[in-house]
Amino acid sequence: MKKYLLMTTILTTLSGFASAHALAQTNDQESEETYTLEDDLEIRTKISTGFDYSKGDYGDTIDTEVWYFPISARADIGDNWSLGLTVPYLIISGPGTVVGGEGLTVVNATRTVKTTEEGLGDISASLTYTFEFEENDTYLDLGGKIKFPTADEDKGLGTGETDYTVNLDLTKMFDQAYVFAGVGRKFYGTNEDLDLDDVWMYNIGAGYQFTSDIGAGVSYDYREAAGSGDDSSDATIYLTYKLTDDVSLQTYGVVGFSDGSPDGGIGSQISYKFPPL
Repeated sequence: MKKYLLMTTILTTLSGFASAHALAQTNDQESEETYTLEDDLEIRTKISTGFDYSKGDYGDTIDTEVWYFPISARADIGDNWSLGLTVPYLIISGPGTVVGGEGLTVVNATRTVKTTEEGLGDISASLTYTFEFEENDTYLDLGGKIKFPTADEDKGLGTGETDYTVNLDLTKMFDQAYVFAGVGRKFYGTNEDLDLDDVWMYNIGAGYQFTSDIGAGVSYDYREAAGSGDDSSDATIYLTYKLTDDVSLQTYGVVGFSDGSPDGGIGSQISYKFPPL
């Protein structure tokens, strides 16, 4: 059976959390109970929540702290299709150097003092199709995401525009180990005040499933700068633990290598898969 990718954050990602942080919970999917819509169509559903905290100066003289609290739902349909929806809450404390939550966008600061803003972030929806090459345990994901401008632009919680992302992710399994790499393109909605450019995003990483309950991995993410700041460059190390057949926990830490990334960050996510309807 296919081994499914778990979607970041962020955190990952992630960016960017796109693919790297998500992969951490790959191997706990095979034991999921299913709801049969048709004889050959299975639907597996999961809901997740958690937090992501990051801090960095982003090339400014004042640090920016970001708390990101997402609630995410995912439905895996059959062996190939996945649908996702994320509704986040944001707290940003800083001089206005960055906007948004998942995949922060560095911009020219409009304030010289540190202020704190909070509220609903940008809601996003995703669709992914997986090509399976089971003879060599390789999986290719083609995905797309729409970010809706539900965050308050005046508070710096979002850009106030609809953004689109397309990505391609490749995963190769080696028994209990796996490696992955991905590339993506983010298309920013037109915002004359921020003047953002479309960007390329890349990630690469590896992981290992030590037992049926415990796994760990590391990833590296790179993203071009959308504004006038440096490109984003950071690494993530993550640990996953299956608490029960239905509940899994992921924790991670992030280290940034450029002014386009936070200096550091931590996060955690807990997921629950629903029993059959």
